[in-house]
Amino acid sequence: MKNSYSVMLVSAALLFVLLGCGKTEEEKQRDKARQERPAKFAAARLDLARKPAKTALVNDPFIKGKVVVLESTDGAEPHYAYFPPPEFASLEAMTPEEVGTVVLKECRSTQKGVYRTTENPPREVPAIAIDCDVSLIDRQAGAVYFVKRFEGKLSEQASISTTSNSVAKGPTDEINKFLGALPKR
Repeated sequence: MKNSYSVMLVSAALLFVLLGCGKTEEEKQRDKARQERPAKFAAARLDLARKPAKTALVNDPFIKGKVVVLESTDGAEPHYAYFPPPEFASLEAMTPEEVGTVVLKECRSTQKGVYRTTENPPREVPAIAIDCDVSLIDRQAGAVYFVKRFEGKLSEQASISTTSNSVAKGPTDEINKFLGALPKR
């Protein structure tokens, strides 16, 4: 009898933790917004990624309000960045309506050489560099206010698996460092 009572207490405590009963109302609201975010942004993704015709370039870029990062490669439809800069965690928009700045990364793959494997017989594998144009879009003003090009650089030596058809290198680290350092307004 004592063991079943202990098991019941442990189960109740575990259920309490799993259901989030210890969370504040604000934390519950934030969790709910995070769960609803993908569906809301999926519906607005193409609209958010559409570049406005208006351009009002500034010399000193900044991030205005809440942010969403969208990216595309080789003309594919834009998608949400899987790994936006960690500095954007607190700036991440939870709904399309609260987006102040859209960071649009438009990347293109270009073969800039070949890598030769050490296999016997050796294989040549295309060395692909990914160049990206990063545009900052002010949603409220409906304008692109900053554009910068980042070029992918090939590595001297690349890690090539036996099943690799190509090796691609993009400027993701450079872009994230640039975006993370921008002042917030």
